[in-house]
Amino acid sequence: MDRTLNRLCVTAILTGALVATPGFAEEAVIWLKSGLRLRGDVTVGETEVVLRNELGEARYPRGEVVRIEFLAPAATAPATAPMAPPGTQPAEQGAGPETEEGPESQPASSGGLPSPPLLSALDIQRLKMQELRLDGPPEEVRVQFATGRDRRELPRELLRELAARPDYQSRWGQILLEGRPAEMVQLIVAKTGTRYAGRINIVSDPEVFATFRTQVLPLVIRGCARSGCHGGPRAQIFRLPSNADRNEEAAYTTFVILESMQTRHGPLINRDDPETSVLLSYMLPPESNLQPHPPVGKGRRFEPVLRTRRTAAYQKVLEWIDSLRTPHAGYGLDYVVPFQVRPPDSGATPPTTQP
Repeated sequence: MDRTLNRLCVTAILTGALVATPGFAEEAVIWLKSGLRLRGDVTVGETEVVLRNELGEARYPRGEVVRIEFLAPAATAPATAPMAPPGTQPAEQGAGPETEEGPESQPASSGGLPSPPLLSALDIQRLKMQELRLDGPPEEVRVQFATGRDRRELPRELLRELAARPDYQSRWGQILLEGRPAEMVQLIVAKTGTRYAGRINIVSDPEVFATFRTQVLPLVIRGCARSGCHGGPRAQIFRLPSNADRNEEAAYTTFVILESMQTRHGPLINRDDPETSVLLSYMLPPESNLQPHPPVGKGRRFEPVLRTRRTAAYQKVLEWIDSLRTPHAGYGLDYVVPFQVRPPDSGATPPTTQP
């Protein structure tokens, strides 16, 4: 088939199906149903669309891809054009089905990458609970328990649940009925996980997230979340939330995105072996760096936020990664990161925030 067809934008808005002839990799931008826009070398297969860029390789079912825009179109075809659903002939150049769908079905090419959705309040509570220190003295976090009648019933409900356990200890009852809120929430999380996250509000940041927001996040914002890098509509590959330095939801969403991200060198945050965390390497100059930040392309310049591994800031990030709960708690979030990238030639399922 004429190579021109490999360059067509594939949008079947009315049927929700993506139709194209399998071809070789060409530089393109793809839009997903989630609203995310990604750029890289794109190969359209019979059942999936494969995108490769400096972060690695991502595979998306064709039904998840709303639109493809090839960046080097042939002179005989437009850069983007709709194609017909399965079993029909390709649409004529410039033709396409009319639709009342909004930007999710037909994103505007000039709109840039949309900002990722933010975590819900419930998911933030799950994160706070799962990263609380469960051994030793409780962290002095500010806690609000359910209000009204439920506030009185919750400790008794928990006491009945824990009293039925074969390992029940009488001091648990004392903590639930007479203990300080920080003691209570430590016991609740240690014994029930995040099951009561909807009835308990940890107002302040646990130590792990306080350190992230004051010591680590400023480096990420300065080095990664700049416009044209991974911040703002001109972001490349993926986009971090705006205003993470002033907004709790954006700060915690940034953590989840970083914590979920895989690169060709490995995970950005490796709590099992903190010193190999790619986040640390990407903060350093590329010279004499075994895991340098990928090239950023024309018109942009990579600017490391740390000069050497001997700086105090590098050590602070390393200590923070080492302080994360090990093994990974799983979190059990409802949130799904809107992009999932895995290293090339990896058969492993990309990590998500789901347990």
